[in-house]
Amino acid sequence: MPDIAQLPDVLVNRIAAGEVIERPSSVVKELVENALDAGATEISVDLSQGGKKSIVVKDNGCGIKPEQLKLSIHRHTTSKIKTLDDLDRINTMGFRGEALASMASIAKLKITSRSRETQSPAHEIEVEGGEIIHFGETGHDYGTTVSVKYLFHHTPARLKFLKSNETELSHISDFLTKCALINPQVGFKLFHDDKKIISVRPTAQLKERVRELFGADISEWIYPISHQHDSISVTGFAGHPQLARSHQRDMYLFVNGRPVRDKVIFHALIEAYRNLLMHGKYPFVIVNMTMPHEMVDVNVHPAKTEVRFVNGNVMHRLVTDALRKTLAESPWFETTAAPSYSIPPSIDQSRGMARHAPTVLPSSYTLSTGAFKNDNELVSSLKQNIEPIQEPETQRAIQFAHTPFGELTVIGQLSGTYILCQGRDKLVLIDQHAAHERVGFEKLLLEQEKGGIHKQNLLIPETFDLNPSDAEVLKQYLDDLKPYGLDIDHFGGNTFVVRAYPSLLQGKLNIKNMVLDFVGEALERGRIDSLKDKMNHVLATMACHAAVRAHDVLGRHEMEALLKDLDQYHFTSFCPHGRPVMVEVTEYEIQKWFKRIV
Repeated sequence: MPDIAQLPDVLVNRIAAGEVIERPSSVVKELVENALDAGATEISVDLSQGGKKSIVVKDNGCGIKPEQLKLSIHRHTTSKIKTLDDLDRINTMGFRGEALASMASIAKLKITSRSRETQSPAHEIEVEGGEIIHFGETGHDYGTTVSVKYLFHHTPARLKFLKSNETELSHISDFLTKCALINPQVGFKLFHDDKKIISVRPTAQLKERVRELFGADISEWIYPISHQHDSISVTGFAGHPQLARSHQRDMYLFVNGRPVRDKVIFHALIEAYRNLLMHGKYPFVIVNMTMPHEMVDVNVHPAKTEVRFVNGNVMHRLVTDALRKTLAESPWFETTAAPSYSIPPSIDQSRGMARHAPTVLPSSYTLSTGAFKNDNELVSSLKQNIEPIQEPETQRAIQFAHTPFGELTVIGQLSGTYILCQGRDKLVLIDQHAAHERVGFEKLLLEQEKGGIHKQNLLIPETFDLNPSDAEVLKQYLDDLKPYGLDIDHFGGNTFVVRAYPSLLQGKLNIKNMVLDFVGEALERGRIDSLKDKMNHVLATMACHAAVRAHDVLGRHEMEALLKDLDQYHFTSFCPHGRPVMVEVTEYEIQKWFKRIV
C-alpha cells in the first residue's frame, strides 16, 4: 500500500471546487448569495457563452475592505461565522468560505471592490490557478464586481461535461428567478451575450415581482398564503389549478429566504392540490417557510441547496394545511362581475386544457369555475375539508343563498356528453361525467370521514378473473379495499369473489373494470403506502366507474338533479383527477363571433 501523504493546497482546492462548482450556475449562485449577504439592492449578472467563457456579477453592497481582499480567496475564510455555535443558527446565504477559493483554482478570477465602511479607494485582485497575479488600487463604485473567466480552464476534463450554452443559461436564469422571487426588494438584471434576459426593479410587493417575471396571466391568478404556528410561518402564493404544469419547475420552495429542494415539502405542496389537478400535473406555487434557524440544518450539502428539518413531519403538515386553507377559501370562485380568464392559444397545450374545449369554440375560450367568491357559508363549509370536523354533519344540509349551478337553466345536452346551460350573460357547458364523478367522490369521502363507507352485502357473490400479473397486484390490496365498502376475496388461482359493494354505488359499479384501473395505476405509481393516497385513490376510482359516462343520454330532471348536487359539495369545479367540470363562454364573446360588436 502506498505511503499516506498530505495533499498539496492546489490539489485540495481543486477537489473542493469539484464539490462547490459544478457548472456556471454554481458560480452565479455563490456570487449572488454573497451580494445578497452584503446588503445589495441592485445585482447584475453578465454572461458570455452560457457562462463558460465569462461570468461577471456586480452589486452595490457593502463592499470588501482592501486589506481583506487577499484573505477572501483562501479556503475557509468568511465573515459570516466565527464560532461552532454559529453553525446552529446560520442566517446568511453563504457561510462556508470555499466559493472564491474554488473559483480561483479553476478559472481566472478578478475581484474589484470598494468598501462603504472604510470609504477608501477601490482595490482589485486578480488570481489565476490559485496564484495572485495582480493587486492594487482602481476605480469602482461602492460595492463589488467579481469576474470569472474561462471556467474549468485548469480542469478541462470537467469542461467537456458542460451542456450547450442555452442549457447552462437556463440553469442560471432559473436560479436568478428564484432569487428575484424571494428578494423582491432587490433589483436583478441578467444579460447573455449582450442580450437582456431578466430585468426587474426593486419592489415591496411579491405579487408585483411575480407579474414582472411571469406576466399578468400568472400574477392575476395566484392567491396569498399566510399561516402561522408558534414560531413557524408559511407565506407565499398558491396558483389557480388551471396554471398547472407537466413539470415541477414552477414549484418554488424557500426556507428562511433560501431556495432549496426538499422531497418532504414538495410532497406537501402536491398533497395540498390533491384532487384538484390531473395526474402528472404540478401546481404553480411559491412557498417561503420561516422558522428559528436551529430548527433547520442548511449545512447538509456543499452547494447549500438541500436542508434537513428537526421534524420533517410537522413541516409537511404545516405546509399542507397552509395551502389547503388558501385553496379551501376557493379564491378562484370569482363573482360574475370579475374579469374572466382567457388562456392564450400559445399555452393551451402546456396547461393540458385544449383537449377539454368544445370543438365549436375558438382557441381563446374563457374558463370559469363559479360565481360565489363572497359567500361566507361556502367558505365555512369548504374549510371543513382541512379542519377537524367536531360533529359529523351532512354536506347536503348546507344551504346557499346564491350558487352558480343553481342559477343555471338547462338548455339541453350536446353529443350525449355535455350539459348546456344558460346563466347570466353566459353559456355554460358542463362535462356530465366529470361532474357526476366529483359528486360521487364527495359523497363517498363524506361517508368515510363520518365513520366508514356503508356497504351492501350481495345475496349471490360475484366472481371475476384477472391475468396472473394483475392478480398478484390485487392480492396486496384486498385488505386495503375493505374499509371502503369493497369486500373482495381471493378465491384461488386468478379468480376473485366480490361479497359486498358500497351502498351508494350499488348497481352502478362494474367491479372488474374498476379493479383493472386500480391495478394499472398501482403498477404505474408503485405501492401506495400513504393512508391518504390509498383513500383518495380508491374513492376516486370508485367514483369514476360509478359516474355517468360520455354519450349517456340524460333526461332534463337528471341534469337538473346533477346541478343541484354540484352546489352541495366541495371543489365541484374539478373532478377528483383534476379535470375541469365546467367551461363558460360569455355573451360578449359570442357577440364577437357574430360580429355584433367589433
